[in-house]
Amino acid sequence: MTDCILGAMPEAAKDYKKILSSIASTDKIKKRPLLAKYLNKYLGPKTKDYFIHKDLEGFLKRELDFYIKNEIMRLDSLDGASSTDPLENCLAEIKALRKIAHCLIDFLAQLENFQKKLWLKKKFVVEAQYCVTLSLIPPKYYTEIVKNKGQIDEWIKLFAIDELYGYSKPLTAEFLKSNPGLLIDTRFFSQEFKDAAVSSLNLSKLNGTLICSENSQALRLLRKQYGSSLASIYIDPPYNTDASSILYKNGYKGSSWLSLMSERLEIAKDLLAQNGIICVAIDDVQFPELRRLMLDIFPYDLGVAAVRSNPAGRKTTNSLASAHEYALFFAKDAGAKPSSLPPTEKQLKRYPHEDEQGRYAWANFVRSGTGWRRTDVPTMHYPIIIRDGKPIIGEMCYDEDKKEYKLKETRSDDIVVYPTREVEGEIVEARWHRGWENVRDNPNEYRASAEGNKPSIHFKTRMDLDAPPTTWWCENKYASANHGAASIKDYFSRKDFDFPKAPGLVEDCLRATTKDGNAIILDYFAGSGTTPDAVINLNRYDKNEGNGEGNRRYIAVEMGAHFTKVMLPRTKKAVYAPKWKQAKPVPNPPETDRGCLDHVFKYLHLESYEDALNNLILTKPSEQTIGNKDFEFDYLINYFLNFETKGSPSLLNIHSFDKPRNYRMKIKKLGGAEYTEQQVDLVETFNYMIGLHVEKLGAWCKFGGKFKRDKDPKLPEDQAAQMVLEHGLTEDDNGLWEFRKVLGYISHAPGGGSAVEKVLVIWRSLSEDLEKDNLMLDEWFKVKCQDAGDLDSVKFIYINGSNNISRLLPSNAKIRICLIEEAFHKSMWA
Repeated sequence: MTDCILGAMPEAAKDYKKILSSIASTDKIKKRPLLAKYLNKYLGPKTKDYFIHKDLEGFLKRELDFYIKNEIMRLDSLDGASSTDPLENCLAEIKALRKIAHCLIDFLAQLENFQKKLWLKKKFVVEAQYCVTLSLIPPKYYTEIVKNKGQIDEWIKLFAIDELYGYSKPLTAEFLKSNPGLLIDTRFFSQEFKDAAVSSLNLSKLNGTLICSENSQALRLLRKQYGSSLASIYIDPPYNTDASSILYKNGYKGSSWLSLMSERLEIAKDLLAQNGIICVAIDDVQFPELRRLMLDIFPYDLGVAAVRSNPAGRKTTNSLASAHEYALFFAKDAGAKPSSLPPTEKQLKRYPHEDEQGRYAWANFVRSGTGWRRTDVPTMHYPIIIRDGKPIIGEMCYDEDKKEYKLKETRSDDIVVYPTREVEGEIVEARWHRGWENVRDNPNEYRASAEGNKPSIHFKTRMDLDAPPTTWWCENKYASANHGAASIKDYFSRKDFDFPKAPGLVEDCLRATTKDGNAIILDYFAGSGTTPDAVINLNRYDKNEGNGEGNRRYIAVEMGAHFTKVMLPRTKKAVYAPKWKQAKPVPNPPETDRGCLDHVFKYLHLESYEDALNNLILTKPSEQTIGNKDFEFDYLINYFLNFETKGSPSLLNIHSFDKPRNYRMKIKKLGGAEYTEQQVDLVETFNYMIGLHVEKLGAWCKFGGKFKRDKDPKLPEDQAAQMVLEHGLTEDDNGLWEFRKVLGYISHAPGGGSAVEKVLVIWRSLSEDLEKDNLMLDEWFKVKCQDAGDLDSVKFIYINGSNNISRLLPSNAKIRICLIEEAFHKSMWA
């Protein structure tokens, strides 16, 4: 690499080339160029696995004890000693070593525990946006939408609206009305427009959530809200093979890969419903280790499907060309059962007929396979009469001694048929498939043939639509090598992601892991976004087929710049139209029926671990830590990080909750090294912290007012009078006081169900005058909550800042008032 870079440098950069070519030798590499030194320094951290130790202090102390016992004690040398001096010297050495080592261990443990604290804390939502189809946006907003150049440019880029009938410059509101499937993205609009538009939606019907985050951080944030409620989890993790170059790091050390998978699978188990199913895709390289790991975590192994994902075989030089991979199905409850898959073309051909009960094929009624002889089940060898071309059961009795049925009477034109088979040229008595009662009670399931020398009976074998999937998945649609890359090319007309899964494969994995059309499905290795694409297509299929459901919801987690370049635009495209070719929807314009859906999903960008580190602010130690050497030493060894970083933005600065819209952090840009200061979405973060399922997300509103003091006859004249609003509460765009309310519910039972409690969350901005703040809160609460009926069946009210609204509640109200700051802090570090 170094030679290539130096060779490619132009003549104008010869001075730089000379400097970078200078030798910076090491003990092993004597002629290493200076450029190689800096390349190794840059690439080193990106090619190594870093893990935070769960218990560094305990590990190091155990290692210290082991070292002392084996290297310091030297018990053999004490056997022949004539005095106790060697023992005393040894003990003194051990004592000194332990004292020094424990100081070092305590200091290292402080550093590692602090990193562990940062890693495990729930991360802030630094951005929350919504994508909503125009069919769900009130038309009063269309005038502002058509003026938004950023949104229109995206529609042209993603949906080719400039080729639609009615497109014009400038765009008209009539065009929006005729294209209700277009999605607005709130990132293109002002905060005021976003709040107003989102407040008009019923967010309990949110169709999906995309999260840009390292997946273990996202899983921790989701745990409170979705614990034991996910019907299905599908993941396609890194296969841990460097067979080809892909966007992911795909060549971990075995132990590192297992550690990565174990931590995330443990959290996934908590999120999975009792009867939920997890499906994990993997290939041969890591299959044995993954299966053992999953057997340790999930109690119930539902089976392994071998998937023909690459019919041509993976290129190889010294082994068989692998044409398959695996899908592992596991559950945490015995009640979980895989669901059936739609019939394949091969199955449909096998059952070519159809009646009111479904598809079927005719088969010979004489039993085949094992246990076919009369002697195996004598009662299944009975006569069937062919009368007027139809099979019937005549009146008969069973002779227990001879183990045979005897007909009591027949007609002269009856043909009596017994089950027989020809074996090596001889006719052998056989048995029927079913008992005579079934033939008698279900005459439409049987037919007779009296033609030829051998009359026969046939019965309908029906397609079992409830049969679980088999372990061999060989359909052409499962070939990710063919259909995965092709689907991305259809969406974007270019290669934007390596080795995506075939949509047909993911759809059938989701069908196998869900029992109805109302499931919540999680993919925390979402890659190019095949899972949300598959969920959207399954819902569209159900609705088009009139199945009455099609309300599956998706949660997809991915990180990196391609979140915005691939997964997010792909999801928008999947919502807008079911079929794409050369980055344009099919059918092509000017037709306008593109198979659009009513749809709303949100996407989140979470604070990363690196963001948490970069937003630490170290303060000077207090005077108490200076001067006393013993105290100062103990403080530095054990405590200084926790104290001197207190109040940092990434560690929850509750003093900033006075102005919740002004909570800001430095956030690293996706795919780059630059940091920008961004507003943290405390409202969205808190919803996840307490596990709030949002139904209504109100808009921020500003209020003002004039204050005066009314004399209180109950107070002496020389004491302060009561403060009141002179003209009541008034909305004012320049007002000092802002309020926002959020309505939803929290669940206290696994999976939700009926064990839910209604919650009202009130956010407000505070001034430096607590009396005015609480007076404004009281007046706003009376008008916007009490009079609006928001308190009906509410169990909890969360509010930021000191308040006394409990006195406004009815005396018999069983409503608990909670401080947001307290609940936020408790949940973040839980």
